[in-house]
Amino acid sequence: DVDWSRDGTRFAVVAENSLDVLSSDGSGRRTVAGSAGWDGGIAWSPDGTRIGYLNFDKGPSVVEVETGNVVPLVGLRNMAWRMSWAPDSRAVAFVNYENMASNDIAIGQADGSGVRTVIAGGVAPSFSPDASRIAYQSNRDPGAGGRLVTELHVVNADGSGNRRLTTNGRTGAADYPSWSPDGSLIVFAYNKG
Repeated sequence: DVDWSRDGTRFAVVAENSLDVLSSDGSGRRTVAGSAGWDGGIAWSPDGTRIGYLNFDKGPSVVEVETGNVVPLVGLRNMAWRMSWAPDSRAVAFVNYENMASNDIAIGQADGSGVRTVIAGGVAPSFSPDASRIAYQSNRDPGAGGRLVTELHVVNADGSGNRRLTTNGRTGAADYPSWSPDGSLIVFAYNKG
């Protein structure tokens, strides 16, 4: 997985279980964290100081780019989805699998404090540009045949006001939502499954 810093001067990549940072021309490669998993995606904070990623030993984590200090967000090795940073770079939305009965959309501070569940049964969180809402892919909507289908939802960051935005009833996946800069539209990948 790869992700650009907001200023475009660097990018991060997960390769051979390490999280590396390079200059935009590919030079100056250095490892900022080990035990990195490609399945969790990586997300560079808007201010360029941290990267959210999946640490195989510590679960969803945040690493400080300059110091390499790794801060786990939860105490359990999780499967993961790409994290989403609040625009001010202080909070990150992520998928928490600590509750084995469901996967939860959670928010935590970049320093690892204040982790709280926003809503159960979701993956692929994406903060709105003003950080007031989170778009996500649900995995708990019942389809016509009783089988769970995935739909696109939006929930307020405090966990209230959950709304399903798609009602296609298919068995595909509404993956990786992304907000327009003004917060009025959401684009997502649809996989028919």
